[in-house]
Amino acid sequence: MRGRRGLGRRCGRTLAAAWSLATWRWLVAAGVLLVIFPRTVPNATGDRSVFLAVAERLLQGDRLYADVWDNKDPLFFWSLSLERLVWPEQWDVLGEIAWIGLACLGVWHWSRALGSDQLPAWWAACVAAPLIITGDSYIAGMTSLPGTALGILALGLAARERWTAAGTVGALLCFTKMVVAPIALVGALLVIQGRWRKARGFFSAAVLVGLTILAALAATGSLGPWITIQGKNSAYANGMISHGFLPGVAAQLAADGAPAWVIHLTLALTATTMPLITTAGLLAIWARHRNPLGSRVLLWMTVATVLVASLTTIWPHHRQIFYLPALVALGVGHGPGPGRKSTNPGSHHGRRDGPERIQPPTPRA
Repeated sequence: MRGRRGLGRRCGRTLAAAWSLATWRWLVAAGVLLVIFPRTVPNATGDRSVFLAVAERLLQGDRLYADVWDNKDPLFFWSLSLERLVWPEQWDVLGEIAWIGLACLGVWHWSRALGSDQLPAWWAACVAAPLIITGDSYIAGMTSLPGTALGILALGLAARERWTAAGTVGALLCFTKMVVAPIALVGALLVIQGRWRKARGFFSAAVLVGLTILAALAATGSLGPWITIQGKNSAYANGMISHGFLPGVAAQLAADGAPAWVIHLTLALTATTMPLITTAGLLAIWARHRNPLGSRVLLWMTVATVLVASLTTIWPHHRQIFYLPALVALGVGHGPGPGRKSTNPGSHHGRRDGPERIQPPTPRA
């Protein structure tokens, strides 16, 4: 009887401790949500008002890029149209929270794939990630948040070897925020490296979903105009914007007639993004032995982000493109410690094994 009572007390203490930890997690997550919530409420003016007008015209039967026009990618407008069917404009904050939730899910998968325990991965996904992606460059209701969310989610799913899901999300990213797709592709290819046959589901899903979206554009009469839009977007990104709208050194370079890519890169590499880039570089160097795959992914995704930013950054909120490698860094910074097995898919085992067996010494002759 005493043994049973002792066992019952131990089980009770264990359940109480688990309940207490879960409660604290939810309380902390609720606190983070309260902190970021005011920033996630879209302001239905400026660019956001144009986006909403396009989405509502699509619901009335207009053809995207033909009858109603804006230069953003098609799935962004389709998602806004879906939101308008589900809830009224006053509840648009739910869309922002949903995108943030997808980004948190991506950070969780990425951290777990690199060998993090549940608690550090939870802190990275539910505390650090929301604070990063709603930083000072964030503007609610724009296209950068969906791109960041789908980019880290595709990477995290690929790292967990969910190939079909990762390929699907990657294809959706291409038609939601095209400029982020090359950055996410760099990370995904590094994860897949050496396992091309095993990752066939990734490419099959990406091609199938991509062709389906193109077919939908063609069926609605939007494919030709969408292709034309890409040329206009390229001209816009490489054109000279009035230096009156640019801050600091970028404005002076524009006034002096500097090349467009120099102005874009100067605008991107500000006091906000330079710490992110520096931290990512130092973290990649520090983690090259502790977490080699994560280190390579972080390093080359940061390089890719700088290159894309040098071609596309025009407005200050475009600096949100650097939030993607910042989220990647969350997983790299707390990978498996010394002497622990990694769930890193680039490792020899590919998933967590049981305790290592200690081999008995070989008897000497």
